[in-house]
Amino acid sequence: MSSPAASPRSPVAQAGWIVAVLLLGWVGFIFLPFGGPKDPEPLPPPPPRPPSELRKVGLRDNVDWEQMPGIFAVWADRAEWKNDRTLFAYWNPSAQDFTYHFEAIRTADGYRFKEWPPADDMKYLDEAPAADCPIRFYRTFGRSTIKPLRTPRPKLIRETEPGSVEVDLGKVDLEVSVKPVGTDPKK
Repeated sequence: MSSPAASPRSPVAQAGWIVAVLLLGWVGFIFLPFGGPKDPEPLPPPPPRPPSELRKVGLRDNVDWEQMPGIFAVWADRAEWKNDRTLFAYWNPSAQDFTYHFEAIRTADGYRFKEWPPADDMKYLDEAPAADCPIRFYRTFGRSTIKPLRTPRPKLIRETEPGSVEVDLGKVDLEVSVKPVGTDPKK
């Protein structure tokens, strides 16, 4: 009888062969390159987009304003210009009113535009605009086009010395005395 350890088909020998094959497979997996698909080459970045027509004239992109520079060029001769600048309102189709406000600047290349918050006292040149004109021009002569800044108010309450306060009310002089709480006013 032969011993079980000496037999070529012993379970220990079979397990050794299985471990050896798995070890060689793992080493081959790590060190041998695969013939499968490689990662594709990264695509080059797309070329930069040219600036939109609105960006070229100084405005942000807004669908409502796409036709405005061309329309302004047609009606610009009706504007009141001061130092190559004029102010106007443009029709907002959503609001059905002249709610977009701009300043136009004449340059050698054409017109540039800036969004502009209108002053409350601004008046239109024409109170009844042409029916087909989506632009209303503001009067720019003899009117302030910039809202005045608030002037700082003088400090009305000043501490003259510790525990003493002086109040400036203009032409009224007022003297205030403070008594501690809990004292008898008759004393």
